[in-house]
Amino acid sequence: MKAFTKRALKYFGILLLTGMSVIAVLALIPIPATVKPIQPSADTQYWSMSGNYRIAYRKVASNNQQKKPPIIFVHGGPGGYIHSSIVKTLAPISKSGRDLYFYDQSGTGLSDRRKHPKDTTLHGHVEDLYEIITRQIKAEKVVIIGHSYGAQVATGMAVLHPELIEK
Repeated sequence: MKAFTKRALKYFGILLLTGMSVIAVLALIPIPATVKPIQPSADTQYWSMSGNYRIAYRKVASNNQQKKPPIIFVHGGPGGYIHSSIVKTLAPISKSGRDLYFYDQSGTGLSDRRKHPKDTTLHGHVEDLYEIITRQIKAEKVVIIGHSYGAQVATGMAVLHPELIEK
């Protein structure tokens, strides 16, 4: 009986080790992507930022003669991006005389990653927004709509540069 138990434990150990080896090998096989990468739309443009990276954006221009400060939509995340449904939903606001800007934060969506990933921070996103307002669109004042994490970016902007914020 002792010999049978030893032999059974030996074969069980071999079977267990073989099973674990098969699972380990299967775990290393890459899974094919099931979601297509996002693609730029026909109206996607890029700002060249002072840190040598590009930020992708879409602009919905107002065709109203009475120009008001533009609206900048700051998406959530970090890691989110501007989906076409957001643009479609908010585009009618442009009829009020405000241009709308939707941009992918650095390191997200269609925008470039920064040279050093550690520089992709809340403060870095606030600095990007400041540069977008003052250097890219050259606005004296803006309205910022921040969604989720974007609200933190918008709040940081309002705290550091309240002179640029209308609403």
